[in-house]
Amino acid sequence: MNRYTNHSNSSVDNSMVSHCQSYSIYSCFHPIHLFMAIIFCSLMSISSLGLTQALESPKPSDVRMVIDISGSMKKNDPKNLRRPALDMLVKLLPQGSKAGVWSFGQYVNMLVPHQMVDDEWANKASQASSKINSIAQYTNIGEALEKAAYDFQQSDDTYQKHIILLTDGMVDINRDSSFNEQERLRIINSVLPIYENANFTLHTIALSDNADQQLLTKLALATDGKAAVAKTAEELMNVFLQVFDQAVPAEEVPFDGDSFVVDSSIEEFTALIFRKPNAKDTVITSPDGNTFTKGVSDQYVSWFHTDKYDLITIKQPLEGEWKVSADLEPQSRITVVSDLSLVVNNLPTNISVNEVVPTSLALREDNQNVIRVEFLGLLDIDVEVTSSNGHSWKHRLSDDLVPRDGVYMLDIDQFQEEGSYTINFMVDGKSFTRQFSHALSVRKPFLVDVKQTDKQGAKEFTVNVIPQSKTIDISRTTVVGDVQKPSGRSQFLPFIPTDDGNWQLQFTPEEAGDYLLSVNVKITDNNNETSETSLKTIRLSQSSTEASVEEIEPEPIKKPEAINEPVVAEEPKVEEVPVSEEEPQTDMMQWVLYGVIAIVNILIVVVIYIIYRKFLKKKPEVEEGASDESLSEEDDLTEPPMDEMAVEDLEEHESEGAAEEKEQQEPQDSEGDKSEQADPEDMLESDPVAPEALDEELGNLPSDGDSEPEDMDITNLDDEADQEPEQADDDNDAEQISGIDLDDEAEGDNVPEFSLDDFSPESIDDEELEDDETKK
Repeated sequence: MNRYTNHSNSSVDNSMVSHCQSYSIYSCFHPIHLFMAIIFCSLMSISSLGLTQALESPKPSDVRMVIDISGSMKKNDPKNLRRPALDMLVKLLPQGSKAGVWSFGQYVNMLVPHQMVDDEWANKASQASSKINSIAQYTNIGEALEKAAYDFQQSDDTYQKHIILLTDGMVDINRDSSFNEQERLRIINSVLPIYENANFTLHTIALSDNADQQLLTKLALATDGKAAVAKTAEELMNVFLQVFDQAVPAEEVPFDGDSFVVDSSIEEFTALIFRKPNAKDTVITSPDGNTFTKGVSDQYVSWFHTDKYDLITIKQPLEGEWKVSADLEPQSRITVVSDLSLVVNNLPTNISVNEVVPTSLALREDNQNVIRVEFLGLLDIDVEVTSSNGHSWKHRLSDDLVPRDGVYMLDIDQFQEEGSYTINFMVDGKSFTRQFSHALSVRKPFLVDVKQTDKQGAKEFTVNVIPQSKTIDISRTTVVGDVQKPSGRSQFLPFIPTDDGNWQLQFTPEEAGDYLLSVNVKITDNNNETSETSLKTIRLSQSSTEASVEEIEPEPIKKPEAINEPVVAEEPKVEEVPVSEEEPQTDMMQWVLYGVIAIVNILIVVVIYIIYRKFLKKKPEVEEGASDESLSEEDDLTEPPMDEMAVEDLEEHESEGAAEEKEQQEPQDSEGDKSEQADPEDMLESDPVAPEALDEELGNLPSDGDSEPEDMDITNLDDEADQEPEQADDDNDAEQISGIDLDDEAEGDNVPEFSLDDFSPESIDDEELEDDETKK
């Protein structure tokens, strides 16, 4: 099963869009063709929008370092390795970023002003690093964090704001422990929300196991910062560098053994070379054979040497292969400043187990995405994921079609186990190489911490369930413990929420032996979705003075069997596709996508309506206009002139005849009422009209098999008007009969009313029915 889902935009989209653009409006003149073209182009645009992910340019960093100088540091950092570690970070800060340094104990001091990084600031910071000591009495972490975030009310999104906190102890502001506990809660409930609302990222470094790692981890996870532990002072520099990489990500060129390639777009490179103990001095050889070492005097070369590392910066380097002669440590790297850069989207620092990480990358030249297909087609682009246990996975993005916008996208779901992971993005362009690395921590959603204390001579267990995911709604999540006693009896005990955002269970064993604790959590996340999970079963032993905790894999939950119930064959059930509850929710981009799709659909409906009004309505209007014109011309040819008096007499005669007809119509027997019809001979006697014309007129009446009289085809009137004069005269005589309502010919009481309704299918059927009844 391929765990990589590629969302690269195919170059086929280019051809499709070009076809839409070249599709002439004249060829779409037919409404159906135009409608299909609009739908096709809209689907292509929506598809391209759905596959495109915003790739923002990286912002410069604002790094603020907060260093603990309490008296306990004499024990945990006897060689004061905080000084060279801070000095290294100061020298690695790029021009254009901002930085500041604070030290704290009982009070908080600003060692280096918070301002733009330049040569003057770097010199001041290097000198100030020598003032770091271990003479303070207390450890006032809360005030130090507040001082470092002095500008939290200013809404400035120009920089990515990072704060690095280094401490070796716990919150300590008073000899009374209750004051310290209140201060700890104040940091969690008052100071931490300031960092979250102001988009500060807080990275924490615990120097020694005596530090309050639970507090430091909570602060880091809440702001998606890195929580690191340096167990010894010797590890401090490496941990400092890991945190610095998270705060100030940089583009690199990879090592190929002991060499690396510099291309023509690189303006400057910085080599950070960590040496093994007692190693020889570092030597760098340029492509033209020149060698550089510490103490070199060159206007383009800057060399800083310590007993652990060398930091070399070379401006305007020669193009070609450079070599490094040294016993390199794995954390050595070459960072570059280049016009051709590799840009990667912002990646999380902390995720939960089985969480998917969406990634996207692009090459940029002069701050514009490189989209030339012939150039991108020559690149080898790889993504590699390496875990702390040595496992690695690799996928080549360049094997897929070249994206039309130059943005390669990949969803990575290789994080099934907790631990530390590194994602490496590598681009090999034959004549140039680029590399970008990102470290992240994979954690379980919950951490269980157990402590055992003596309370009035009896042992007491305190179990804390600590959330390790920002997506959990702590106020609506409940935790319940199932305690199995040594005797085999079980007891359900609820965990109580604590003021510091955890859940706690305290109980005193009543029986001798080991207890088994199963923890069940009913989760409600920030999206109001619920789920349930069971943590590993914990064995609690009383045999030692300290709590002995052993995690046991939970057994699968068995459904209770029915008692005294007949077995009934179950009907086949339709399998439901399980939905991963840890799947990342749609972010703001999805809502934007949905909005755009809705707008496009509305536009399609509007365009269809306009097409209907413009094209489908136009033809009936033209035909109607032509019909009116034809009728007017035919009337001029067929209707004889009539003066106004004749028209008035005719109308008066019609009204009088209709009234008399209505008075004389009495209900006769059913046969007489149904069978009365106008006799054509009587009509001829009442009105001397040519029999030939009357026969022609009656021939147009519906027969027994017709459902209704057919409409006259007015489109043939023009053809009739074009016939020969003698034929037109005969037609005029016939039209005189058809142009006059036959109902108007009833002039006397003895003449029955003539109506076309009498020839309707209903009346004819009724007549036939009555005739049949009469015959019977």
